[in-house]
Amino acid sequence: IKWEPTTSKATSHMVLEKLEAVDRSLFSQKEQLHLDLFLFSYYTGGMANVDVCHLTYNMIQGNQVIYERMKFPKIGKPLLIEKSKQIIEKHEGQGIDNYVFPVFTKKHTTEAKMRNRVIQISNRVSKTLTKVCNILDIKENITWYSARGTFISRMVDAGCSPAVTAEQAGNSVAVIFKHYYKFTEGETLLTKMNSVF
Repeated sequence: IKWEPTTSKATSHMVLEKLEAVDRSLFSQKEQLHLDLFLFSYYTGGMANVDVCHLTYNMIQGNQVIYERMKFPKIGKPLLIEKSKQIIEKHEGQGIDNYVFPVFTKKHTTEAKMRNRVIQISNRVSKTLTKVCNILDIKENITWYSARGTFISRMVDAGCSPAVTAEQAGNSVAVIFKHYYKFTEGETLLTKMNSVF
């Protein structure tokens, strides 16, 4: 397979902290769900939009999510941190059937309807993220796809084993470095170096 050149959509941890702390009263209930879906994705290995939407309770095993990625034939095994658990608890009982999040409704009865719903939700998440960036004066274009690269970059920069990071994200080490990793902590590193030297 010849890979097309890609640019990581990762953003810095500082930007994510601002996004986490944004005043939720400025957003509708649906927009708050969109923010939660994005943040959950970020916290759980950069789980793809389609996988977050299709997440069911049986995929949650203790403090870990174990799922087969829908876009790529790999198993993702992200750990559930407290922030992830809080988002799950917040939306408990709102999803239909065994789904964790209230994405699908009873009218999404076919694969095609569910696929269209994922596209619709993804577009709405991106619009909500644009609104957040405008409010916070963030110049970057953050979309749902930013969650994966940001998670991977954050873990690697924090000194986590690339193999462990790849397992959580449901990728190989080669793929995470080729497509997702981006050094985003330049300012933090500069501060640390100044204090050392």
